[in-house]
Amino acid sequence: MSEFDKIVNLAAERSQMRLPEPAERKALRQRVGVAGDALARSLNIKPATLYRIERGEQEPTGELLANLMRFYRAAGYDERRTQNMHTLFGLTEGMPFTVDGTPIEVADLLQLLQRMSFGEPIVVEQPRAGEGISKRYDASATWAEEHSRLTFLARRGFCTSSGGVDPENDGGIVESFAITNDGLAALTQAKAAYGGD
Repeated sequence: MSEFDKIVNLAAERSQMRLPEPAERKALRQRVGVAGDALARSLNIKPATLYRIERGEQEPTGELLANLMRFYRAAGYDERRTQNMHTLFGLTEGMPFTVDGTPIEVADLLQLLQRMSFGEPIVVEQPRAGEGISKRYDASATWAEEHSRLTFLARRGFCTSSGGVDPENDGGIVESFAITNDGLAALTQAKAAYGGD
C-alpha cells in the first residue's frame, strides 16, 4: 500500500469518528474505573481540556480525537448503537436538536423513560408567574428543561401528558407524564443495545 493510500485510509477512518454524546463520555470513563486526571495525562492534555470535552464544550481533532475514540471504544462505546438510539427518537446524529432552547440528548430521554418505568408518573409543577418572573417559564431552568424533554417524548408517543391549572399551586400549572407501551419498548431496546439490566 502506498503512503498516499495509507493517508487516504486514515482520513476516511477519522471522518467516520463520532465521539459519544457528552452525557455518555464521562459515564464511559467512570464505568471502566479511569480517573479523569489519569486519562488526561495519558493523552498529553490538561485535565481541564478533558473535562471540557466530556461536557461537550470542546471537540477534539486529529490524534486526540483518534486516541479518545480508541479509549471510548475500549470502554464499550459502539457508534452503531448510538445511531440506532438517535433513529429511535427521531433525532439526527451529530445535529444538535433543541426544544424551547433545551438540548435534547438520547441519554436524557432514556433517563426520563427509566424514571417513568417504575410505575409512577413524573409530575412537574410550574408556579404562577409573579413579579420579575418570565411568563414563558415561571420556574427554574431545571423545570423548563425537564418539561421540554418530557413534552418531546409525549409528542412522539413515548409517554402521555395530562394536567392543567392547579388552584392549590397558586394557579400554577401541574402536568403529569406517564410512560406508554412505546416508551417501554424504547427503553427495552436501549437496554438491549447498551447491555443494561
